[in-house]
Amino acid sequence: MEGQKVGKYLIVAKIGSGAMGDVYRAHDRTLGRDVAVKTMAELYASDDQLVQRFQREAQSAARLNHPN
Repeated sequence: MEGQKVGKYLIVAKIGSGAMGDVYRAHDRTLGRDVAVKTMAELYASDDQLVQRFQREAQSAARLNHPN
């Protein structure tokens, strides 16, 4: 995915993977800052419970406020 544009994000590099998908460093072109973008593996996208869990995790992460 490196180099691809996903919405307002430019994917820079893959920084990790887990059981449910991959995490990428991306650049938010609107705010001019780097962010982490987590993607869900296609294998799990048809499981409504896993999709809801993934969304809850994203909402929780979005509420975090840390200087790093």
